[in-house]
Amino acid sequence: MVARGRRGSRRRKFLREIGSIVLGVLIALALGAVATEIGWLIDVHNAKKAIGEELGEILGQGRERVRLYPCVERKLTAISGILDGADRSGRLPAVGDIGNPAWRTWPHNIWDSTIGSDTAGHFNRRTLDNISGVYELVTLINRYTDEEIDAWRRLYAIVGPGRAISRDEVVSLRDALSSARLSNRMITGSSLRMSQIAKAYDLPVNHETVAQWANSPIDRYCAPIAEPKGEGYGESIMGDMFERAQKHPITRESLGTSK
Repeated sequence: MVARGRRGSRRRKFLREIGSIVLGVLIALALGAVATEIGWLIDVHNAKKAIGEELGEILGQGRERVRLYPCVERKLTAISGILDGADRSGRLPAVGDIGNPAWRTWPHNIWDSTIGSDTAGHFNRRTLDNISGVYELVTLINRYTDEEIDAWRRLYAIVGPGRAISRDEVVSLRDALSSARLSNRMITGSSLRMSQIAKAYDLPVNHETVAQWANSPIDRYCAPIAEPKGEGYGESIMGDMFERAQKHPITRESLGTSK
């Protein structure tokens, strides 16, 4: 009886020790899971903040395009009138600088890196889908930005002191004009849609960054076609890009990141 009692006591002690070990393991696993989840929450928070900055730049550029839309349409209509006259007469008149399209970079690198990491898997699914919708439009805008630059480059062939022009060249220039109009409309329409999506679904957007871009000066894009100043043929758009880059260097202060 005494021996049996001792064995039972040892068994209970052994089971208590095993129970303590198992409980300790379970607590450690639970704490580890909590710590991991907290880590992901921090990563998601930081990712949303970075995406908010990028979305702020994108939506700000989009607002700038909305402001520019009527200016660009008016200028393209003026170019259309020049081509109509040249088609009738067989000659281009003297035409001054027609200006440049508003070239912007429409960034997406932060979003790409987020999607390429495990962090995206811890976003709310609806938020992830809605942000993805905005960046699909960014892809479309980047495509039409390239087409817009090429169309304006082709249209710049009218700038010069006046010359004969063939019907085939007029047709080609009208094709470039149509491409420039489509690009302006697709970029502006997509910009409006991005803003609507961001507002409707309360996406993480840095509104200070939006304002910095949205309020950029647009006077030089809205200026009418310049009076001829002896320009020769064979020039192109972006003729002042080098000088402007020298005069207005990109700095941390200019980007609002001096801190």
